[in-house]
Amino acid sequence: MTNKQSYTSHIYFIGLIAALAGLLFGFDTGIISGAITFIQQQYRLSTEMVGVIVSIVMTGAVCGTIISNIISRHFGRRNALIIASILFSVTAIGSALATNAYFLISIRFFLGIAIGIASYTAPLYLAELSPRNIRGKIIAFYQLMIAAGLLSAYCSDMVFTPSGSWRWMLGIAAFPAMLMLIFCIHLPRSPRWLILNNKTKEAMKVLSKIFPLQQADKEFAEIKERIKYDEKNKSAWRSIIGNPRFRAVLLLGVCAQMMQQWTGCNIVLYYAPIILKFAGFTTPVQQMWGTIAVGTVMMFTTIIAVKYVDKWGRRPILFGGLIAMTVSLFLLGLVTKHTDSIIFQTTAIFAVLFYIFGFAVSLGPIVWILCSEIFPIHMRDFGIMITTASNWLFNAALATVFPTLIAVLGNNVFFLFVIACTLSFIFVKYFVPETKGVSLEQIEANLMNGNRSRYIGQLERGQVSSCDI
Repeated sequence: MTNKQSYTSHIYFIGLIAALAGLLFGFDTGIISGAITFIQQQYRLSTEMVGVIVSIVMTGAVCGTIISNIISRHFGRRNALIIASILFSVTAIGSALATNAYFLISIRFFLGIAIGIASYTAPLYLAELSPRNIRGKIIAFYQLMIAAGLLSAYCSDMVFTPSGSWRWMLGIAAFPAMLMLIFCIHLPRSPRWLILNNKTKEAMKVLSKIFPLQQADKEFAEIKERIKYDEKNKSAWRSIIGNPRFRAVLLLGVCAQMMQQWTGCNIVLYYAPIILKFAGFTTPVQQMWGTIAVGTVMMFTTIIAVKYVDKWGRRPILFGGLIAMTVSLFLLGLVTKHTDSIIFQTTAIFAVLFYIFGFAVSLGPIVWILCSEIFPIHMRDFGIMITTASNWLFNAALATVFPTLIAVLGNNVFFLFVIACTLSFIFVKYFVPETKGVSLEQIEANLMNGNRSRYIGQLERGQVSSCDI
């Protein structure tokens, strides 16, 4: 193995360990769909109480995102991941041992905090540790693990559903959580965070394991120079919000998270049985197998994104994914009106899977990548906190209104998502930058030099990245 391959293998290994946070995020998000029916039966819960048990995780995730900003900034990205893994372990065991619905709600609130910390910290840590030429790929590991977690949850539901063992469904997540805890203890700390906190020797030690010595020296100098500039020009919190350049990328990040949620993917995941019922899959077994198919396509498609995001660029993949999603949703809106025909049923399930393909290769990973790249270092914690919290708020809002939309619009609800995908295409065309192969320091310099958000991914001022559209 060459030195270059050795450095690359090391960073891939680190990336996969940190991305285990995504596995637990995906598993704990997906597993409740199979467990909630048995929980409702055992505790004789009302529909409203069922809704609280499911949705309290989102409330906790918003709180966890805000808390993680403080933890990550003061104690480091690695320690934030360690805290998240401890919470994942404790809440998995607590969920399995829940004695009543109120105890389960409390535990799931803390599970939401763990998910919030993980969804904030993991992409940030991966962005700050990764070499620029594979940064997109490494951050996409996080989305790949989310997809793997969802698929694992659907398979777990299939295994435990015949016995109704909802405690095992929820408790089995403790095993990967403990594994994540063991591995995270041995992760290196973010070199950018170390330099920011005057731990320069340790930062250089970390960089020398990621890069050859000469390149490590160069990266160290670039990070230190950028931090020195930021400290010189550092603003108070209110001044940061008042900075029009920061507001521009903050709005970009929030709109990207809204785009990810309101094009409907999490709705497909949360309400897959309902959507599959529209597609003609009427029995629980058919719907369960259909859900597993959705999870399988999502996971394997994310592998494509991991492989090509740093080769093709962010924008081309976003365009392709949004086109696939738009076509699929339009087909779903048409064919689910005629589920009495086997041809229409087959077309409907194909449309669902093609939609998942489009999302998993584009909006799924790339929105997290983008939000990890666009903020200046002294604004990064705050910027990622706001964009991650907005993701959960948009998620919760849509999940809340979707049953009403289904009741009022029926199959026509898919055409609303067609409109959302079309607007997202326009948003990407005019506002989303191409950041492939550009260092975080260069992106920050472009922003501070006054480049519009669409052009902060230029290799240097006046020179547009070769994969830009």
